[in-house]
Amino acid sequence: MATTNLIANVNRGLDRIENHIRGVGTPMQNPTNIIDGIRGSLNTIWVTLQNITAERDQYQNLLNDTNRRVNNYRNELNDSRHQNLQLQRLLDESQVRVERTMFSYRDKDRHIQELLREKFAKQLLYQRNINRLQQNTQQLQTNAQNQGQILALQNNPLGNMAEARRRPLYTIIATTFAKHDQYSGQEPPDEYLDNIWNSIVHLEPDMTDLENANAGDFNDAIKCGLLKTKLAGKYIPVPAQDPYNGNANIDTPARLRAWMNSKYQRENIGTQQVAIQKLAQEKFRSTDSPDTYEKRIRPLLLGIPNNDANTVGFLKSHLSDWGDLYIWMRSANPAIAGINEFFTELKNLWLERNPNIHASQNNSSAEIDKLNSKITSLQAQLAQSAQVHPQSSADFEKLNSKIASLEAQLAEFIQMNSRIAQRLQLPENVVNSNNAPIYGKYINEELEKRLGVIEINFSKLIKLIEDSIDTKSARYQYSESSDYNNGGLEKRLDKIEANLAKFTRKDTRGAKTTQR
Repeated sequence: MATTNLIANVNRGLDRIENHIRGVGTPMQNPTNIIDGIRGSLNTIWVTLQNITAERDQYQNLLNDTNRRVNNYRNELNDSRHQNLQLQRLLDESQVRVERTMFSYRDKDRHIQELLREKFAKQLLYQRNINRLQQNTQQLQTNAQNQGQILALQNNPLGNMAEARRRPLYTIIATTFAKHDQYSGQEPPDEYLDNIWNSIVHLEPDMTDLENANAGDFNDAIKCGLLKTKLAGKYIPVPAQDPYNGNANIDTPARLRAWMNSKYQRENIGTQQVAIQKLAQEKFRSTDSPDTYEKRIRPLLLGIPNNDANTVGFLKSHLSDWGDLYIWMRSANPAIAGINEFFTELKNLWLERNPNIHASQNNSSAEIDKLNSKITSLQAQLAQSAQVHPQSSADFEKLNSKIASLEAQLAEFIQMNSRIAQRLQLPENVVNSNNAPIYGKYINEELEKRLGVIEINFSKLIKLIEDSIDTKSARYQYSESSDYNNGGLEKRLDKIEANLAKFTRKDTRGAKTTQR
């Protein structure tokens, strides 16, 4: 803009001088000043042009440098592209090599896995074959042993007349026994022995005849030997003496049975003490029947004498949740001879019981209320019918019969509760109350009270027994010390025996009172 203005000023100055020379326009007083001004403007324009030229040269140099740099960058970019292409080719080649290597590795790994699976399968088959071979070998040994024992009994020389006389029975028994599996603990010993002996029970007369004709031909030792041939697994070899029952010789079927029961209990339940602890924790459950209960309890009773009074007491206490059933077993049948008799009596009482006996204590009041409501409803219907249809005597008779039936059921409920109250020796006002809620309250309280007393006495008795066992073992251990034997232990034993006698008398008095 400055250069343009200077040029315009120069043009105006030249025009004024030209007009002055021509005599046109206003004459100038001093044209020299205008010429000097034009000269100054031209100088300024010249300097400006020089500066512009210098700047142009400078920008041209910058442009040239920029172009050179752009060219260099282009060259570098091209070089980078070439390098990238080379690297991409190398990468592609490497990828191909890696893929080939991976495929090769996968093939090798797959092959290795197949070989490992094949090896494992072969090992499994080998182990299975070994197990089968061992089982077959053991079975063959067992069969050979059993057959050898039976054949040894069969193939004795004819000179042994006893063996010759037994041989026909041996042949029949061997054929019959072969139909039964070897015993290895698959069921309680009593069941197995009963089943297998029942299969040859028809031969007992022949066995008896042989034994009566010639003593020793078919005695208990021979029968025991026959039963031993059916044992296998953990039950062979049979020891000569029973370590569980006083080292008695196992030479009769009864002693073999006792040893098998003890062995079965030890293998499946534990020691006799553990069995007693489990027995104390058992109950006759709401889902039980006498058969299922006996099947669950019998294994816990193996080795216990049938007439063991403590065990019978345990079994009776299992019925404590069953109301009348428990009372009948405790009161009406206090002198049950043994365990077998208990289960027999339980089955008899089970058949005679009221099907709702387990719930009668809690539900009798509700049932009586229902009966009362039914009676009231029927009486209302009867009165209404009498007013509306006085002539329908047949309907009245039906309603009367229904009322009589319901009243009989109500009386039966009341009578049953009254009998229970009498057996529990409740006060006369309770026995004669004929009130279901009163019966339920006092009967439940009395049963809970008696159960608590029984549990307390039982815990005391257990403690006394344990103390007695500890004392007796201590006395046996220190039996050489006369001072100790004649000291506190004798007094303590006397005290324990006196307490036991006291508990016995108390139980006897309770039983007699209940019978009354």
